[in-house]
Order: sequence, then C-alpha cells, then structure tokens
Amino acid sequence: FLLSHERTDRVILYVMKRTFALVLSTLALLPGFAYAATVRSIEFPVGGPNSFRDDFGDPRGGGTRTHKGNDIIAAKMTPLFSAVDGKVLFVMSPQPSWGYEIMLVDSEGYQYDYLHVNNDTPGTDDGKGGETNAYAPGIVNGASVTKGQLIGWVGDSGNAEDTVPHLHFEIHEPSGTPI
Repeated sequence: FLLSHERTDRVILYVMKRTFALVLSTLALLPGFAYAATVRSIEFPVGGPNSFRDDFGDPRGGGTRTHKGNDIIAAKMTPLFSAVDGKVLFVMSPQPSWGYEIMLVDSEGYQYDYLHVNNDTPGTDDGKGGETNAYAPGIVNGASVTKGQLIGWVGDSGNAEDTVPHLHFEIHEPSGTPI
C-alpha cells in the first residue's frame, strides 16, 4: 500500500495533530495548567518532499529576536501552495534584503506569510531568476487565491542565501500576533 506524497503529508499531519491533542489533554489534567490554542484549517504550503521541525520561538540573531514561523526544508523550485482561500495582500518587488515574499490574507483576517521564495534561474544559484521564477503567474497584489493553488516556488532568497533552500512560513492572527 503506497501513499502519494500529498496523502503521506496529510497522514503525518493528522498523526501529529492527534499526538499534540493527546499531550495537551494530558497536560490539562495538571493543576494550574492553562492553554489556549488557535486552530486553522490550512493546506500544507509545500507541495513536495520536505522536512521540518517546530522551530517557532527559537532564538535568532544571537538571541536578539525569536523565530516567528517554521522553516520547511525542500528543494529549490518545489511548488508553494496557498494555505487558504483568500487574497494576495502583497508580493515583494523588488526583492528586499529578506528575499522574495508572498503574504496572503483570509476572510477572517488571518495572514499567511511565505518568505525566501526562489530568486534563482532554475538549476542555478545565480540570484538572477527574478519574479518569473519566484511567483506563479497571476500572483500579484490583490489577486484572489484558492486553497491549494500554486503561488510560487521554494528558494533561498535574501538573507537565506547561505542556508539550505526552504520556506519560512508564518501565520498571524488578525491582531498581528504570530501563532
């Protein structure tokens, strides 16, 4: 019995969610334990083989700041998918110091941020791929997107040039608080 990558990712995420729920349920039995979780139903943003761990909140910049998202490691040019139905709040152009970026917003005001989107010509590490190799056709400020729609490709743009290709993925509540 073989599963597609998409099906395998969904099974793994289901098991992770169930394990997390079990841990929280167990912790909730402890005196004085309080936990409030925000749950969002999203499409996994990377559409191919990948790896990640929960690095949300890890120290960055020599301890001067914390990581506000999760890094999902994947090969350059691996497809990036819209996590939700919504709109493109903005795409960064020209490329800023942190790299190409796509920010989506859903109907409830939650924001989904994709950073270090590809900036290379396919098959190279030349930094000359431009927006054509960063953003999928039609991904422009104000465009509507549907959950699972191709929006761009994994890369190492901006301050990720000296790291492995990955997607830095963030979700923010309508208040702006990263979750």
